[in-house]
Amino acid sequence: MDFFVARQPILDRSRECVAYELLFRSSADNAYSNPDPSLATRAVIANSFMLSELKSLTDGRRAYLNVTKEILLAGDVTLLPPDQVVIEVLETVEPEPAVIHALHELRQAGYTIALDDFVLTEENLPLVSHAHIIKLDFLLSKPNERREMLARLAGRHLKFLAEKVEDEAMVQEAMELALIRQKKVA
Repeated sequence: MDFFVARQPILDRSRECVAYELLFRSSADNAYSNPDPSLATRAVIANSFMLSELKSLTDGRRAYLNVTKEILLAGDVTLLPPDQVVIEVLETVEPEPAVIHALHELRQAGYTIALDDFVLTEENLPLVSHAHIIKLDFLLSKPNERREMLARLAGRHLKFLAEKVEDEAMVQEAMELALIRQKKVA
């Protein structure tokens, strides 16, 4: 079976690439066609070793990897070096005790934790205390929702990353909010 790894650049305020999100693709069409996100993440983890060094995939920058509950609880990501990856917890992962424990263990082991497409609710607030980075989807959220979340989370030692920034107005908002920006892949 052929596989492809798509690299989506993550840019800083100077529009310099600081990391890549690695995404599994089963064809050269750059389209996600796998209905099982755990299988996709496992393929990225396994194939990052077979392709070559993880550092060469990311030009020495950090790799953001989408992680499902299944991957998180299985501990598969611990096969990768903590200084080279960011564990990106998908929005479908709920803050049940086993998940919170796994996040705590990963953080203790030196892994950086990001919460993907995060929407702040009372139910998922426990995830925040284990995160280093909150990713805000600019297509799924409204400007007032983003500002409210930033205000509610002020004072915590968190970084915020804007993704799906599609036009100059969104770029300006991300800059005003002091968010790291993630570039759309064309």
